[in-house]
Amino acid sequence: MAGIADSYGSYDVATGVYKKQTREEFAASLTADIQRALDSGCLDEEKPAAPPKSLREIQAEEQAAAAAKREAEQKMLAAAKAELERQERVAREKAAAEAAWNSDRAARNAAGHTPCWVCWQYGEETHHHAPKRDICPLATTLFYNWDRNGYPHTAYVRREEMAALRARLHQKAQAAAAERAAAERASELGALVEAAATAAAPAPKGKKVKKPTVEKFSLDEI
Repeated sequence: MAGIADSYGSYDVATGVYKKQTREEFAASLTADIQRALDSGCLDEEKPAAPPKSLREIQAEEQAAAAAKREAEQKMLAAAKAELERQERVAREKAAAEAAWNSDRAARNAAGHTPCWVCWQYGEETHHHAPKRDICPLATTLFYNWDRNGYPHTAYVRREEMAALRARLHQKAQAAAAERAAAERASELGALVEAAATAAAPAPKGKKVKKPTVEKFSLDEI
């Protein structure tokens, strides 16, 4: 259109500012915008998409995934079975060892070879029976916690029963000491009586008294 001059400018969308430009400034600004677009790859051609897989390829991939899953499950089942067998074997060996130990202990107790350590340690007595609950009266009285075999946990003791047991042991020790002292006094008294009786006994008849060959005298008699 004649009579209208060309005008150039740039518009910033972020700020909403319109700036008038000369033709040279507009060309430089447009060139810079195109270069930035090229550098960022916005104008690159899109890569062609991968061709769609065929039904056979999809089925092959699904079969491979299913086979890998089955193999992993079989390995897990085999490992679980092996662990179960190991636990069962350990349990059998432990049960056999405990049975053998209990049998040996019972045989020793029946033969009187193994005294009860509870009676010996706490009651200062010797009894040949198993130190178990309902078998050893002292263990049943003193303790209130037991393991699965019936043996007492010595940390769980009835304090009143332990104090009464110690009092009885103390009285027993005092009585034994008194008996020993009385026996010693009786022995000494018996020895004194026997010596006195021996000194006061008359000489037996029918025997001549031997006179001393040397008579004793004093200086006053000379």
